[in-house]
Amino acid sequence: METINDLTEKDMKPLGFEHVEQYEHDGFITHRYMKGCLEVEFTYGSDFDSVDVTIDEVIGLPIDKDSLSKLDEILNKNTKTN
Repeated sequence: METINDLTEKDMKPLGFEHVEQYEHDGFITHRYMKGCLEVEFTYGSDFDSVDVTIDEVIGLPIDKDSLSKLDEILNKNTKTN
C-alpha cells in the first residue's frame, strides 16, 4: 500500500475506520474509508497519489473552548486570518 503524507491504508482499520467502497474513475482507483462523520479517500494513479478527508455536516455538537481551539488548529492550519 502506498504512503501518502505518512498516512497509509493500513492505518485506517486500527484507527476504527471501515473500508466502504473501492471504485475506478478517469484512470484512477479510489478506496473510501468511513468512521462517523469522517470520510477518507486514497486515490491512486500512474503519476498521482492523494489522500482527501471530508467531514460530513455535524449538527448540534456540544463543544467546549479547548475542543474548538483544537479543531480550529487542525482544520484551518493553512488559512491566515488578519
